[in-house]
Amino acid sequence: MGSVVLYGPPGVGKTSIARAIGNMLSKEFRPLHATRASVKDIRKIADEAQMYPILVFIDEVHRLSATQADDLLAICEDGVVDFIGATTQNPYHALPKALISRSTILKLEPLSIEDMQKVVGRGLAHIRSSGTEVTITPEQIRTIAGRSGGDARSALTTLESLTVGHTDAVTITDAQLEEIYRSAPGQSRSLRRPTLRCNIELHQGAARKRLRCLAILAGPTHSCR
Repeated sequence: MGSVVLYGPPGVGKTSIARAIGNMLSKEFRPLHATRASVKDIRKIADEAQMYPILVFIDEVHRLSATQADDLLAICEDGVVDFIGATTQNPYHALPKALISRSTILKLEPLSIEDMQKVVGRGLAHIRSSGTEVTITPEQIRTIAGRSGGDARSALTTLESLTVGHTDAVTITDAQLEEIYRSAPGQSRSLRRPTLRCNIELHQGAARKRLRCLAILAGPTHSCR
């Protein structure tokens, strides 16, 4: 697979996409965070990859130090591991040029309201499967979806806040929803695009090919056709 950088706002599924790819490729998934991973951690993974296939995922990859980035480049160039990095920053400005030139860049846009409704629906199914019956109207589900700003994590956090502490049953009210959004105004961001789109920038030496694909949150994982 080589190296891939997922670039987009919070909550669009960068980590989920990376995990899905790891499962698809039958590789051991090793998540790291740029601010907590040491050079020693990266080198240890490189050593282990000599024995079995590994997909290393680095969140906030734009925060890697120069030494960390150099070690990552070395193992990517050697083909020791497959690498996926995630960032909320424009990689063309935030990442080393050497890493950009060796990576496929995927730009992810916020999820649509329709996709967000599916996310909320799955969140409700998960809560109900644990024994808590949730009563919520379709309008309230759409409100949560619309006011999350395309951020699946934000929508699920809202749902969790509405149901936490209830073990048997809970009925969601409009007043509860408004209270949640008054205490967390940053959640009511507007949607910018109706779908989750990927702009793929593929660099092969001096050649540069642009591809486009459509990724829809389908089933338990993201798909990119």
